[in-house]
Amino acid sequence: MPSVATTIAPLKRYASGSAMPLHSHETPRLCYVVRGNFEEQVEGRQYSRKRGMILFRPAGLYHTEQFDRDGAVCGLFTPPPDWLSLAAEFGVQFNGLGLGDGAAALRLVEIVERECRIADSFSALSLQTVLWETLVHLNPSESDAPSSSVWAIRALEYLRDHSSAPVALSQVAASLGVHRGHLARAFRATYGETLGARLRKIRAQRAAALIRGTNAPLIEIAPQCGFTHQAHMTRVFLATFGVTPGRYRIRSR
Repeated sequence: MPSVATTIAPLKRYASGSAMPLHSHETPRLCYVVRGNFEEQVEGRQYSRKRGMILFRPAGLYHTEQFDRDGAVCGLFTPPPDWLSLAAEFGVQFNGLGLGDGAAALRLVEIVERECRIADSFSALSLQTVLWETLVHLNPSESDAPSSSVWAIRALEYLRDHSSAPVALSQVAASLGVHRGHLARAFRATYGETLGARLRKIRAQRAAALIRGTNAPLIEIAPQCGFTHQAHMTRVFLATFGVTPGRYRIRSR
């Protein structure tokens, strides 16, 4: 299973009425239940799973799943070793139960669904923030410090200062001297979106300025603004402004 830090995993679909026999996984796994309901048996106990839950499965834990008539869709990720180490320090108990539920967990699941579908160069950053915010969500006793909004503002400044270079959550957090989970939650609480989603907008706005103010070809503007190629810029630009870069240039003249 790919790591969130390096690869965007496709959403896993389970067919109507299908079942997964008794099995385990070689590596730990986080599961974000995007769609559907299913029954899961873990170490002899039965649990009902539904949309909006965040589940954790340690390596070697045997379990079965029975999906209902609508099937299910899940986002599956292998958390990196430092996530697991910090979870142990936080005292998070991985006992086979659904770890995350309720409105806060559902919002994280919705972000996973959206970013797995978009799967562009900004999605990795968004999913990194979800992964670390999940860890904070699983440990409610860890509260944000009063300076949370300051962290968010400084993180936004970092994104603007690095608007054309690759950005990782670990880089932003290290530059601010703050835990990744707290930064991820503080930023979304302040701006209503992940760092990756905001970075998309920042780069689209930068591209718009160059399209308006220069005669540079679009194929040259795209990499200058941190897009992988012109088609990628066009998709993000259209989603942000409701118009293609070419049409935007014509209208701005």
